[in-house]
Amino acid sequence: MTERVPTREAEQVAEAAVALAAKSDEMHGSLAQQWILRVRSLSELCKSLQYKTYIAAIGTALLAKATNPRIDAYSLKAGDQSGSGSYSARTVVSVLVEVSRRHHFDLGATGREPMNNRPFINNSRITLNMEVHAQARPALKKLCELCHEVNQLDASRALVALAAFIHVRADYVPRYTVATGTLAVGRVEELSAAITAFVLEASERGLRAQACAGGLLDVWVDPARVRVGKLHEPDRRTPGDVAVLSVAALDPSPFERILEVRDKAVTPADVSAFIHKVAQHSVRKAALVAIARDQPVLDVTSARDEAHQCGVGLEIFSSWEALTHAVMFWSADSELAAVEAAAHRIRARLEELEAPAETVAAWDARVLRPA
Repeated sequence: MTERVPTREAEQVAEAAVALAAKSDEMHGSLAQQWILRVRSLSELCKSLQYKTYIAAIGTALLAKATNPRIDAYSLKAGDQSGSGSYSARTVVSVLVEVSRRHHFDLGATGREPMNNRPFINNSRITLNMEVHAQARPALKKLCELCHEVNQLDASRALVALAAFIHVRADYVPRYTVATGTLAVGRVEELSAAITAFVLEASERGLRAQACAGGLLDVWVDPARVRVGKLHEPDRRTPGDVAVLSVAALDPSPFERILEVRDKAVTPADVSAFIHKVAQHSVRKAALVAIARDQPVLDVTSARDEAHQCGVGLEIFSSWEALTHAVMFWSADSELAAVEAAAHRIRARLEELEAPAETVAAWDARVLRPA
């Protein structure tokens, strides 16, 4: 049987949990302390594995349970045939997203629909049998354990648990310092060297590379036209990691250009799949940034021929130096002005992607001299 979780009621419950989370004496209660430990344990596990969608999932289950105690915390979709208590988790998480933005607590996965990706979008229930990456399996196991605990709660106890969730997750909102110091890079070569070292230092599942690519494109076109996708965002939304939005009214695609940024080895099969993906979205120009440390040499001529047959103009960049030089050439600014703008825009893109504060500081260390 499907259970309703009315949006207005869920929002009222979430606001009540926010108020409760701010009360120190309430958060020192036995139940609150149990859930603080549970949420912190899941948070640290997901942070270490870099799989954060599971955090939004448990927050959603707590909000749904506090609003309608008849829901099954394992359920993801209304009409789930596995038993009673099914509900639409995607509807409830949208409420949690809005409240988290108003009151500044972190849901792990960013974006308006943090559960609109694998494994949640393809399943009607949370189970240990869900298809996930091997690295993510410990997080899934922990999530299943917590769903069991959620199902033991009534509405009032679920409210306390949700408040504990909010109390913990408020500490995970990135807090960035204001950049100070003078620019330490003034030439294209210096900027590309800084980017190369920064990305090689730590991948962060592609976050650093995506922010650098987006920040570079910001120098060439209006940043409002550059869309940098969140990590692991579904391809149906944008057929690449970074997109330049079209301004032509009659353009068959909303995207003028698409960049796929890979800091892991790209194979010829990967190149072919990318070409066909952008062709299906009617994108006319695309670029692949293949900058892994162990990247094999790709047959660029063959790839361009295949792309041409699909109606796609393809460019392949095998180094940050090549991409940086290309963008700086396209830019209408002087070299120094373009380099300075790129350094600032890469930092802005890191913050937009909610990179850890230490990651932003690492970028500052590469491009700024201390004040």
